[in-house]
Amino acid sequence: MSLSTNLSASTNNGGALRFVDFSSAQIDAQTDWRNAFFDTSVIVPDSMRAQIGQPCLLDRFYQNPEPLSDEKFFGQWRGWLTLDPGWDDRSWPILASPEYHKVPLIPPPAGCTWHTDPIATDAN
Repeated sequence: MSLSTNLSASTNNGGALRFVDFSSAQIDAQTDWRNAFFDTSVIVPDSMRAQIGQPCLLDRFYQNPEPLSDEKFFGQWRGWLTLDPGWDDRSWPILASPEYHKVPLIPPPAGCTWHTDPIATDAN
């Protein structure tokens, strides 16, 4: 991302990212990308980890530090979306490229949850 990438007050609920570096992105207390899916090709500085990603995903990265193959990426993303209480897997073909419409769903790591609570701020 460039220095002008401003993600302030943005939300990512289930979108997938690959090969993105958040190091120079601007975020604020309302930025909420906790439900975004990504692999180790995405760089998230420690200072942004409360708002971008989840510990359960980051733990998986420590176990498998290489970026995922395309098939594993799409399978894990499909599995990630099952955490969303409103997700209907019949919507998968709308999101995925045709070659990944039938990719097997790979369940998310244990302990992952879909965050619907407001993001914590240091306003107190």
